[in-house]
Amino acid sequence: MRNDLLKGLPSSSPLKHLVTHMTGQFEGPLTIRKGSELIVHGDASLHLYFIVEGVIAEIGRDDQGGLLIPNAFLPGQWLLNLQRHTLGKTADSPYICLTKVQIMRLDQNVWAQLMQDSGYDELLFILQQRILDHVRGHFRRLLHLSPTEHYRWLLNEAPTLVHGFTRDQMAAYLGVSRATFFRLLQKI
Repeated sequence: MRNDLLKGLPSSSPLKHLVTHMTGQFEGPLTIRKGSELIVHGDASLHLYFIVEGVIAEIGRDDQGGLLIPNAFLPGQWLLNLQRHTLGKTADSPYICLTKVQIMRLDQNVWAQLMQDSGYDELLFILQQRILDHVRGHFRRLLHLSPTEHYRWLLNEAPTLVHGFTRDQMAAYLGVSRATFFRLLQKI
């Protein structure tokens, strides 16, 4: 966690002390079993998570009742209730542990206290950039890669994600129908 936040900062950065202090406030590692909901539908929490091990995905339903998976998170990535942090709303969908997961958690009350101190707004900006880069990366691949290219990219770059999803979930994450995904598998 600490190394991820310090990445790209000069060694003399005043944020170094803040990063060390903040990461020291995390609880964990906490182990959560496969199938558990880390963030439940309607959740208004503001906890911050860092994934040590495992795969977590936001899994919901679209307007027609179809499976919708807008986000998936892997070890080394930051996670929070995106709806709550970006729009001030409760979670639209649960965030489900697709595998056994180990996380570090910064309690929302501790985080709220830290954000009152000088300099933590810069640290929050860095965290938001890390999460935004991850979310944008998935949408960029959805827009610019064919489903086959996207799946191959996942096989090479995020194999734990591929193995964490069921085939129906993988189809939803790639933004294709189940039938299209099965045809795609026959080509690979």
